[in-house]
Amino acid sequence: MNARYGLILFLSLFFWIAAMPESQAAENGYTLQECLQTALKLNPDIAMAEQNAAAADAQKDYAHGEQWPALILRSTYTHSLDTQRLTTIRQPNEPSVFSEDNWKGDIFLTLPLFTGGRIIHSIQAAELLQLASEKRLARTRQELIYNVSRVFYDILAQQNVIESLQFSQRVLEEHEQRIQQLIQAERAAKVDLLRTQVQLANVIQNRIQESNILDIQRQVLMNLMGIENATEPLEIEGELNEEPFPAGRVSPLDRAYENRTDLQADQAEYQAQTNRVAAAAAEQWPALSLFGSYGGVWGIDPDFKQPGAASLEDTGMIGFAVEVPLFVGGRIQAKVREEQAKQLALQERVRKRRLQIQLEIETSIKTVQSIYQRVIAVKTAIAQAKESFRIEQDKYNAGKGTITDVLDAQSAMLTAETNYYQALAEYNIAIAQYDFAMGESQ
Repeated sequence: MNARYGLILFLSLFFWIAAMPESQAAENGYTLQECLQTALKLNPDIAMAEQNAAAADAQKDYAHGEQWPALILRSTYTHSLDTQRLTTIRQPNEPSVFSEDNWKGDIFLTLPLFTGGRIIHSIQAAELLQLASEKRLARTRQELIYNVSRVFYDILAQQNVIESLQFSQRVLEEHEQRIQQLIQAERAAKVDLLRTQVQLANVIQNRIQESNILDIQRQVLMNLMGIENATEPLEIEGELNEEPFPAGRVSPLDRAYENRTDLQADQAEYQAQTNRVAAAAAEQWPALSLFGSYGGVWGIDPDFKQPGAASLEDTGMIGFAVEVPLFVGGRIQAKVREEQAKQLALQERVRKRRLQIQLEIETSIKTVQSIYQRVIAVKTAIAQAKESFRIEQDKYNAGKGTITDVLDAQSAMLTAETNYYQALAEYNIAIAQYDFAMGESQ
């Protein structure tokens, strides 16, 4: 039995250890997709846009509610200085009740029958505004996706830059030791050691500075992701894409007009404003409504009660009401002009948005193409810089070169690597910017 339990314990421990690397890999850092999922869930801008959409949906329901009957319960208590008749006279010689204190309760019903189209146009405007708020929410999500991707790629590039600086630091430290050996062998001058140490100090200082920038970028990413009170720095994992941008990905401008939710939101707001103009103009038409009420009135402790009279009487009525705006000081015409001016402003906003989309797409395409050429050029320069540094280092070790040439070659190699990673990050960001300009969702 002990052997069996020991075997079971061993197998359990073996499988637990075997599973550890996979779970630890999942905890090493956030991938881009995980960053996006967290941001879409926790970012406060998304939460605010969702609440704005919810408010627009409530406004739509409110507008729909105006076409339905309104049923209201009203209860009043009155105390008069003089006694009041409980009800009006309904027939000659009707017994009456008089009281200073009366209580009355009624149920009122009102139903709009004709408003000149004001309610219908208000409903249509509210529905379009609700649609616009949903499109704004979608665009807010797309903007967040772009911003998170941009910072994510910047962090990847910054990590690579720091790795290059760390590599340069190790190379210089090894070179420093080599120079010390050459000095002891009287094959190098002390000034070479001093120059190397100055270069090493500059690299260390740059590494510290770039590490500080990386910490700030991580904080920016956590802010976009909506992470609060983080106790540990955010770690990410991923690679920068250096594949060429396919020519087939360049889409026609009409597709961007169809995809851009901010343009759709502007168009919906313009259409909603058209309905608001019609609703404002409808105010000049007569309004016909049905009304009615039923309830009762109670004379509390009546001061005078004729024989046969009741202290509690029911009351009710039904009728039609017509309201015709004969003169309102020009308010209706002024309101129509105001809504028309807003309509023209929204029309210009739609036109401006289309021009902006055209500019953004053309700019993003040119940016992607030009930055990719930079990536290719700088990548070639890295190989050349590494080979140049190796040659200068070998020449110096052989006593045929100068320390200045070695340090210049090392500095050129570091600059080439830094430029490459920065260009690669800009290339990935430019692709994300193109998708954002096209209204593509990841």
